[in-house]
Parts: sequence; structure tokens; C-alpha cells
Amino acid sequence: MEAAGKLTPELKLRIENCINATELEDIYLPYKPKRKTKATVAIEKGLEPLAQTIFDQTKNISEEEIAAFFTEQVKDKTEALQGARDIIAEWVAESEQARTLIRSMFQESSTISARVLSTKKNQKKRKNTATTLSLKSL
Repeated sequence: MEAAGKLTPELKLRIENCINATELEDIYLPYKPKRKTKATVAIEKGLEPLAQTIFDQTKNISEEEIAAFFTEQVKDKTEALQGARDIIAEWVAESEQARTLIRSMFQESSTISARVLSTKKNQKKRKNTATTLSLKSL
């Protein structure tokens, strides 16, 4: 981050004061080098301003405004809106605030349950039988 010129004094302080690896990963995630994603492709196609307008939710977007983003690479409304959604999805996934909120919600209200599938029960019985047989033969 420092070599890329992205390490601000505030960011450096946050990194130095973080108390666990999850928090550190959340801080670093937006700066982490990425492979090409659907969002980066959509940004390359010029759809980031459309995504920002949708994300801001300050106005309804007309068909004409969407059509302004049509190019050789963006053929129609469906493609333009999908690209904008891909960009927004990446923004949310990389948002430290969103990740912290979701993590907190899961910790407060999630329930984990498990059950053995009937196919697994049969496999387990066969394994136990085989194990029992091999132990008896010893």
C-alpha cells in the first residue's frame, strides 16, 4: 500500500491499532491487487458513473440516461444495468462497514444446524460395519 502511494497517515494508524486479523483483512481488502472481475470489466466499459447514480439512489434513472452508456461494448439496457450491478456488488463486498455489519448480524442472530443426509447415513453404517469387522478380526 505504501509503494502504491495509498497509505495515508490515518490508514497507517488504523492498521497499527487493529486488534485482529479479520479487521486487518477488512482494512486491506480494497487495496489488495485483484484479478479481472465482472466489475472491473464493467468499469472498463465506462459503466461506473451509472453504477454510482444507481447506488446513490437520489433519482430515478430514465431510459435515455441508461442509453447514454450504450457503446460497441454495451449493446443494450440489460447489459448496462448488469454491469452497474456487478460494480455495486463489488463495492459492497469490499466495504469494511458492510462486512462488519453483516458479520455482527450473523454473530447476534444466526443459528447453525446440521443433519446427516440419508445417503450419508447409509455410507456411515457401511463404514462402521467394515470398521467393526476389521477390529473383530484382529
